[in-house]
Amino acid sequence: MKNVISMNAYGRHRGDSRQNQLLRGCRERMQRHLTGALRKMLGKVDDALFELAEKAENNAVQTQYFDAMREVRLKRDGIEKAFEKALLEGFEAALDPAGSENEPVGLDGELGLVDDEVLEENLAVRNMVTRVEIEAKQDLGLLERRMGELLGDPWLEQHRNPVGPEVICEAFRQAVGDIESGIKVKLIILKLFDRYVVGEDVLPLYRALNAWLVQEGVLPELKLSQLRRSAPGTAAPAVGAVTGAMADDDVGEDLFAALQAAAPGLPGLPAGGIQGGMVSPAPVQQAFMQGLDRIQHGDPAAIQAALGGMEPGVVGAGTVNVIHGIGATARSQGVAGMDALIIDVLAMLFDYILEDDQIPPELRAIIGRLQIPLLKVAMLDREFFARKSHPARRLLNRLAEEAVGCDPESDRELIETMEGIVQRILDEFEEDIGLFERLLEEFEAYLQDEAAQVAHRVEQSARLLAGKERLQLARERIDHEIRARLASHPVPEFIAEFLLNSWKNLLMVVYVKEGEESLAWSRTLNTMDQLLWSISDEAREQRARLLKLLPNLVGSLREGIEAVVMPEEKARAFLDRLAELHATIVNGQSAVAEQGEEAQPVVEAPEAVEEDREMTVATLHRLLEEEALEDVDIEEITLGGDEPVEQVEDEYVEMARSLEVGQWVEFRDEEGETLRAKLTWISPVTGNYLFTNRQGLKAADKTLHGLAAEFRRGQARLIDEVPLFERAVSQLVEGLKRQAG
Repeated sequence: MKNVISMNAYGRHRGDSRQNQLLRGCRERMQRHLTGALRKMLGKVDDALFELAEKAENNAVQTQYFDAMREVRLKRDGIEKAFEKALLEGFEAALDPAGSENEPVGLDGELGLVDDEVLEENLAVRNMVTRVEIEAKQDLGLLERRMGELLGDPWLEQHRNPVGPEVICEAFRQAVGDIESGIKVKLIILKLFDRYVVGEDVLPLYRALNAWLVQEGVLPELKLSQLRRSAPGTAAPAVGAVTGAMADDDVGEDLFAALQAAAPGLPGLPAGGIQGGMVSPAPVQQAFMQGLDRIQHGDPAAIQAALGGMEPGVVGAGTVNVIHGIGATARSQGVAGMDALIIDVLAMLFDYILEDDQIPPELRAIIGRLQIPLLKVAMLDREFFARKSHPARRLLNRLAEEAVGCDPESDRELIETMEGIVQRILDEFEEDIGLFERLLEEFEAYLQDEAAQVAHRVEQSARLLAGKERLQLARERIDHEIRARLASHPVPEFIAEFLLNSWKNLLMVVYVKEGEESLAWSRTLNTMDQLLWSISDEAREQRARLLKLLPNLVGSLREGIEAVVMPEEKARAFLDRLAELHATIVNGQSAVAEQGEEAQPVVEAPEAVEEDREMTVATLHRLLEEEALEDVDIEEITLGGDEPVEQVEDEYVEMARSLEVGQWVEFRDEEGETLRAKLTWISPVTGNYLFTNRQGLKAADKTLHGLAAEFRRGQARLIDEVPLFERAVSQLVEGLKRQAG
C-alpha cells in the first residue's frame, strides 16, 4: 500500500523515503526553472513601462509609469525572494490540504460582490491558470497522475498539485502584492508574467518534470488514454458532474447545484439548485428588464444609467464584459436574491467566454454582443442554466463551434452570416425565446449548404494527397529496386547515374501507366538486370552469352531512353561509354578494374549519386499531360519530404494516433504564427493525416511521427471539443473550487 504524503508526513520524513526524495526533486526543479524565468521576465518590465510612458496621453499618466519603473527596480530583489518563498509555501500547502487556512480569494459576502481591484486581479490570475490548463493540457494531466502516484492519490485534483498552475500563478500574485503603483500597473506586470513565464516557461517545465519522473520510474508507461477515466469507486468531481449534467437534454443537476458542490460555503447559492421554467417578472424585475431592452437597442441614456461613463460603442462592440456593471446597478435598484445571483453567475461566465483563446478575437466580439440578450434569457427562463438543449445555449455553442476554425480574412461570408444572426437577436428579441430556435435552424441550413461545397473540396484535397502518396510510394519502390541491385557490387559511376536517373524515370512511367503487375514493368526491371549482368565478372567469363545478349540489350536501352526523352547528346554519350565498357569486358578485363587514365570511376555507395531533378520534373509533367497522373504538386514531390523524425513511442505519438476525423488542431510556426486546421482524412495506405481549413482546402499533411514531434515541441495543440458554454461553466466551477480551498 502506498504512503499518502501530507505536509506533516513530508516534514517529518524529509529524505528518508523515495517518494519524498522525488517530491523534493520536483520542488527544486520547479524553483530553479521558474526563478530563472522570473529574472528574465522582470528584466522586460522596465522596457514595457518605459514604452507605455512614452505613449502616455498626459503628463500625469507618464509620471505614474516612471514612478512604477522606479518602484519595480527598487523592489525587484524583494519580488524574486517573495516569489521563491511563495512557491515553496504553495508547494507545501498543496501537500497538506487539511492544514490550509487560506480564505477563499475574491469572495466577499455575496457571490460576485468583491472589490473591483481584487476582482480584476483574481480574473488575471484565473486567466493565467486557464491558459496553462488549455495549452499544457496533456503534459499537465500526465504530471498530475505522476504527482498523485507520489502522494498516494492517483486521482489527485488539479488544485492539489504542488507544481500545478494555481501554485505558480498565486505565488507571483503574492510576490507583487506590495506593488503600490496602482492596479493598472499591477495588471501590466501580471500580463508580462503571463506572456513570458506562463506562456514560454511553464510547458517546458512540465515536460522536464515528466521526463525526469519517467527516468526515475514513476509511471513510465502512463498513456494519455488513461487520463480520461474517472477514479474508480468514487464520485466524479464537481466539474465532471457539471459536464455530465449538461450532456443530457434533461434538466438534471443544474449549474447552481454544481456551484454549491464546488464551493459549499458560498452564500446565496440554493442547496438544491433552482426550479426550471419561465418566471413572471415582479415589478422591480419588469423595470429592470425594460432597462435591458433599451440597452440592447443601444439607447445612450439607458447605457449611461446602467453603466456610468461607458460609451454606447463600447457596449455594442462586444469586447467588454458589461454584465458586472449592470449587476451593480441592478442591486441598487432593488434586484436581489436569485435574480441578482443569475446576473453574477452570467457575468462570471462571460469573463471566461470573452477570454477564450480558442475563438479568434473578432468572432469573440460577435459572441460578446449577445451578453444582454442572454442575460434576458437567463432572467426569463431558468432552464437556460440547467438544460444543454436550451435553444439559446445551442445557438451560442454552435456559433462558437464554427468560430474555432474561422479565418477572418477568407471566411467573410461566415462572419457576415454570424453578424446577421446576432443583429437580428439584438433587433428582434424581447421575450420570445423561440427566436433562438428559428435562428439556429437558419444557421444550420446555411452550414448544410456550405458543407456540400466543403465536402467536395475535402474530397478533392484527399484525392490529391492520395495521388501524391501513390507517387511517393512508387518512387520509394523504384528507388529500392535500383539501389538493392547496386548495393550488391560496385559499378561504374556513369552506370549508377543512368539507372538512378534515366532508368528510374522510365520505371516511374511504366509503374504509373501500366502498374507493377504488367509485362512492361517486368521487362523494364529485366533490362536493368541484364545491364548489370553485362558489366559483371560473370559476363567477362561468359563472353559468348554476353555477345548474344548485347544486341537485344542495347535495343531495349535505346527504347527506354527514347521513352523518357533523354537529351540526344547525353544519350549518345552514355551508349558510347557503355559500348567501350562492353568492349573492355569482351577483351577479358573487369568493368571496374583500374586502368590508369582509362579507369572508370566506381560507385560503391549508390546514395552518393545525385538525382537529376530536371529529368524527374520533365517526366512528371509528361505524365500529367498524358493524364496518367491526377494533379499533384510536382515541386513538393521532387523536393522531398520533411526532415526525418525520430520514431519514438511516447504519449505524443499516442496523442497523434488517437486523433479522429473532425478534430481541430492549432499549429504554431517558428515565427509564432498560428494556423488552425481540421483533420479531415487519414490515408488508408500510409496513415498520414490531411488537415484542411473551414473551406475544405488543404492546410497541411502530416505523418504520425511528424505530428507527434510537433505536439512534443509545443508547435501543435488540440483544440478542446467541449462546447463554449460548458467550457466556461467548467472553468468557473474549477475556479470556485480553488478559491474555496
